[in-house]
Amino acid sequence: SITVHPDNRIYHSVNNCLIDTRYKRLILACNNSVIPDDDSVETIQYFAFNSSEPLRISIPRSIRCIEKRAFPCLIESISVDPQNIYFEVINDCLIDKANKTLLVSFGDGPIPEDKCVRIIGEEAFSGNRDLTRIHIPENIRIIDRNAFRDCENLQYVEFSEGLRSIQANAFCNCRRLHNFVF
Repeated sequence: SITVHPDNRIYHSVNNCLIDTRYKRLILACNNSVIPDDDSVETIQYFAFNSSEPLRISIPRSIRCIEKRAFPCLIESISVDPQNIYFEVINDCLIDKANKTLLVSFGDGPIPEDKCVRIIGEEAFSGNRDLTRIHIPENIRIIDRNAFRDCENLQYVEFSEGLRSIQANAFCNCRRLHNFVF
């Protein structure tokens, strides 16, 4: 659990979340944390959720920014408050609407095939042991660094014509990968 002394003017804790009060940043969350929906948090910081247990994460309406690699953990599910205008979940993928970036995939749904996604973000599929095949749809322009890192059972990747860039280590440690189709 996370507890901050009530006299601390820099940080506070709510629902087992450590929050930078001034900048409204979620700094650290435990396995049983719930992001507060009282407008005290606008940003989820890099590595805020770092757990060995699968997590269920609920993104409240107040969240405006989710930094890269905010969820370097196993995710059972993510939901987004319908009033949140910045993020949405499509096909088990958390999407940053403004940047058209797939931030994290937490299930076995396909990559959305419409213009809401242009970038597969850094570590979006990283460590997904269930992934054996992936189709990169035509709307995807960039596969960011480490996007599929450590997908140890990934064997087959099919690329569409829209792809312009595959960043460093996008498929690092995908030891069973033996078939790329361009």
